[in-house]
This record gives sequence, structure tokens and C-alpha cells, in this order.
Amino acid sequence: MRQQGDTIAAISTPAGEGAIGIVRISGPEAFAVANNVFQRTVSGNKSHKKKLIDRKLYYGCVVNSKGEKVDDGFIVRMSGPRSYTGEDSVEIFCHGGLLVTTRVLESVLNVVEGRVRLAAPGEFTERAFINGKLDLTQAEAVIDVIKASTDGALRSARARLDGTLSDEIDSIKARLVDLRVNIEVSLDFPEDELVDSPQELSSLQTEVADGLKKSIEGIQKLLATYDEGRVLKDGIRVLILGRPNVGKSSLL
Repeated sequence: MRQQGDTIAAISTPAGEGAIGIVRISGPEAFAVANNVFQRTVSGNKSHKKKLIDRKLYYGCVVNSKGEKVDDGFIVRMSGPRSYTGEDSVEIFCHGGLLVTTRVLESVLNVVEGRVRLAAPGEFTERAFINGKLDLTQAEAVIDVIKASTDGALRSARARLDGTLSDEIDSIKARLVDLRVNIEVSLDFPEDELVDSPQELSSLQTEVADGLKKSIEGIQKLLATYDEGRVLKDGIRVLILGRPNVGKSSLL
């Protein structure tokens, strides 16, 4: 059964052949799991007894549950909340072949039955969202950064991942909250100095109207970027139609 407190692991690099593959582990037992599958190389000798320091790369080898060497590589640990998921995390860097990364992952999953399970698709980012490392718009931008196929799409996704959209939404939200507070004060405490005279009441009404106008304009501005954002993300489907040999291919 999938639970938030589980320790999870998965291959974080694309399937196929490459120079480097990465297996990520995240959760309360990430460090214990890593200590069982990774043996550091210290002065030519294998040892996993030495404590790993955060954010420092160590060379060694991955071993399976039988103690057999699976692959050489590096390991880095990141204590929560200073990690992508906000939890204790470990990343193992091995060779990037399909079989070798699979064997490294199997070694992690089989270290002790029940201690670590395979991560569901997108679960690392989900945990980053749950743990407050990313808000919803930033979490959604992660896949757009990965799938960006043009410079424009990448810039747009990067801006959202950096929090630009979140900042604009938060600004509108803060303005509306302030307006709500002023309105509630004027209704609940009519004797308060805020609306002690007709002039002050008129001033409050003007302030509320201006604030609502600016909020509506801000929302409309954000909505106006939707079509452009969809084009940057998905592209445009164009049909070039015409009789044979009239220059369609040349135009394309």
C-alpha cells in the first residue's frame, strides 16, 4: 500500500544507453538503505562504515543482497529538508546502461524487504509539493521543463518553475485579502474610525473599487497568456493544402 511515509526509489534518468544513470532514493530510511548497498572506496579498500557527509560525492561500488558487485559509481546524500523532495534523499550515479541501472535499482529495492518500494510516476515531485518545496504551479512546470522542445517553451516553463506565476497570483491574493479585511471591519465595527464619517466611507468605497479593478486586471492579464502558453507548450498544427506541384514543399 502506498503511504507518504514510505521510503521510495526509482531510476531518474531516461531508459536506454548513456554514460550515466541515476537511481534516486527518498524517505526516512534512505540513508540506511544507501549504507547497505553502497561500499565506499577508501585508499583502495572497500568500506561502508564511514559516515557520509551531506552534498559530497563519494566513489565506490553498489552491491546486491548477496554481496556481489553490481557496478562502480558515485553516491551523494542530502538531508531533508535541503533536498528536492524535502526528505532525506540519496542519489547513486552508475553507468547508464538499461540493464545496469535496473540491477542497481533492484539492489536498492531488495536491500531489506519492506524498507523501500518503487516510486510511483511523479512521486518525487509530488513529495516536493506536499513538503512545501514546490507549489502547484511549480510542480506542474517540472514536466514542462523536461519536455520543452523550443527555447520559448523552455523560458516559459523555467519562469514558472522559478515562481514567477506564483508571485503574480500571490500578489493578487494578498490584495484581495486586504480588501476583504477592510470590508469586514467596516461591517462589523461601524463605529470604528475607519468609517467614522461619510468622507471616510466614500474613501473606503473608492479604495475597495480600485483594489478590485486592479485585481480583475491582473487576473485578465494572466488569462490572456493562456493561448500563448499553450502554443509554446504544444506548438501549432498547420495544414498546407493545395494542388500537386504548386509549391507546398517549398513553402514548408
